[in-house]
Amino acid sequence: MKRFISIIVLILSATPFCLANEYDHDLDNKYDYNLDNKYDYNLDNKYDYNLDNKYSNDLANEYDSDLELTVDSSKIIADTLTTQKGSTNALKEWWESLINGNEDKTFEKKADISFAFAPYYSQESSFGVGGQLSALYRLDRKDSIMQPSDLTLMGGGSINGTYTLGVQGHINWTRSKRMNYVLEFLSQSRDFWGIDFNSCADNPATKVRFNRVNVSADYEQRFAGNWFWGAAVRIKYGAIELDKKEYLQGQSTKGFFSGFGFSLVYDTRDFILNPKKGLLFMFRHIYYPNKLGQNNFDVGYATMQFNAYHPIWKDAILAWDFFAETNITDGVLPWQLREQICYDDRRMRGYYSGSYMDNNQICAQAEIRQHIYKRFGCVAWAGAGTFFKTFESFNNRQILPNYGAGLRFEMKKNTNIRVDFGFGRHASSIIFNFGEAF
Repeated sequence: MKRFISIIVLILSATPFCLANEYDHDLDNKYDYNLDNKYDYNLDNKYDYNLDNKYSNDLANEYDSDLELTVDSSKIIADTLTTQKGSTNALKEWWESLINGNEDKTFEKKADISFAFAPYYSQESSFGVGGQLSALYRLDRKDSIMQPSDLTLMGGGSINGTYTLGVQGHINWTRSKRMNYVLEFLSQSRDFWGIDFNSCADNPATKVRFNRVNVSADYEQRFAGNWFWGAAVRIKYGAIELDKKEYLQGQSTKGFFSGFGFSLVYDTRDFILNPKKGLLFMFRHIYYPNKLGQNNFDVGYATMQFNAYHPIWKDAILAWDFFAETNITDGVLPWQLREQICYDDRRMRGYYSGSYMDNNQICAQAEIRQHIYKRFGCVAWAGAGTFFKTFESFNNRQILPNYGAGLRFEMKKNTNIRVDFGFGRHASSIIFNFGEAF
């Protein structure tokens, strides 16, 4: 899910622009003057003494008619100018909102909400239509230092039968208590190569129907300085319909898994959704007991992440990301719990999601983020990643390159919509999402 290309077409309707001073002056001087001077003067001087002659009929008909037509014409012109000024003001307000509408309004409103709706295209889903609603809000609007909470709702459908629905966000109760969460549903017709790196590299693609439900929540609480301890919950369901059952290497086509764990976090980032300075270090362990799922044995996962953000020149940030996730198990890892390339559109951007998968992954990337003008910016990144069964079986063939560039639009204060154009080994893709990749 979340792999959208946003092709947003803005149609600016232009209305004729008339100088208010010129026409207002005419209304106030030309027509009013004529009414007060020309006709009144004529009524009082030229035609009054001829009330009994042939011109009295002209006064009753010609000039009354002229007076009525002149007044009606001035009213029409005034109404037209009012409409034109109203249209011009509305257009200016819309343009100001587009260029300067990223002020922080979370202290004024219970929720600062925006939405986007657009057609998209992706390798996995083909052409479709998607929508996204994003909101920033504060549980304590008296605290100006604490970061706002955020919520994003996403959904879409495509012509190949892909349907997505999801919600994700961060909740900041206080400066010391916070939580991030993801709930998503995906039903997708897509290509599939296998469940380990060598199979994905060598097998021809086969069409499958893939369904996935993912629920994750991480609660974190500060215990000293910038250090947090945390508790995590994971629920996963995966099902696949395919003709080539041998691609699953004897595993079941469906499975349900649930687990829990703990985390240790060091965080000095200035803003979670769009950091400009600071560090993040995170270690997390998730335990999937066999009694809480359909796995025949216990499974453990260890995750380590390191991010750093440094200003390098005017309005430019250099961001670093290192991510590793390894499994700890004595059996064959279920395919639903295996690592997949570009699973969440954050790493190895540009690859077809799931085109490589295996028990473990290690990825690294560096990205330059440059502000351009007002609410617009751009990025460029390069990196590499690998997916492998065990450390003993790892080889250089499994190292995959990744690079690309993207555009940014600041939808809310310090919160971007991103469009990324990514490339890899025999792969390319475009990604539309909310918030920075890391």
